[in-house]
Amino acid sequence: MRILAAIVVGSALLASCTTSDDIGPGSATTVPPAETAVENTLSAHAEYTAPKPGTMLTLTSVFKGEEDSEINQLVVASGQDYAIYANILDDGLQGPGDFFIEYSGLYWQECGLPPLTDYQRRKLVELWPLQPGDAVQLPYQGDLSQMMDIEVVGWAETSTARLGDLDVVKILNSYAERDYSTFSPRLGVSVRIDWGEPGTDGHLGYDELTAIKQVNLAEYAEYSQIATSACLGG
Repeated sequence: MRILAAIVVGSALLASCTTSDDIGPGSATTVPPAETAVENTLSAHAEYTAPKPGTMLTLTSVFKGEEDSEINQLVVASGQDYAIYANILDDGLQGPGDFFIEYSGLYWQECGLPPLTDYQRRKLVELWPLQPGDAVQLPYQGDLSQMMDIEVVGWAETSTARLGDLDVVKILNSYAERDYSTFSPRLGVSVRIDWGEPGTDGHLGYDELTAIKQVNLAEYAEYSQIATSACLGG
């Protein structure tokens, strides 16, 4: 599960701690004209690149305007079109529910559910390079009777003290609610997720990236040993 998913359905990301391993600010660049900027962005991010195993995210969840919780999420395995995350909790590893898998940076689901088929995964891969208006339908959290829409909203540039200047793309996930993820192709992770439409009564909160660093995956062997079978069924 992702952070807010523990309360409703979700994942997480904001700003806070600094470590010597944090990925630091990027260099400033001159902003080209709008059309050229979009073309350059699409060219620079033509395909999904998964975060490396051992990538640790520090996340903060804000629920109904109040900081709710902070958690670490660790990439325990990744491949050409997926990354498997473990929620590193104080009470240790509990089971498959501690993991979630993200496909092509666009769609995530808890592990222990039926994984996406090769065809469904290919449909997500084929969305890259991501262009506004591109969309695909997938079963909601593995349930074939309930479909959700995944749509590319558009590209933007964001800047944070911890992560520097980033090209980001906003993705809309529509099921019962309209949830938005803001994904950084350079980092291979989402830098913000909004649960519900921002500015409306249905906006439950958001998760935002605090810090990202590399850790020794061997220290989390109990997680990596079961991650692939728990999430991909192999």
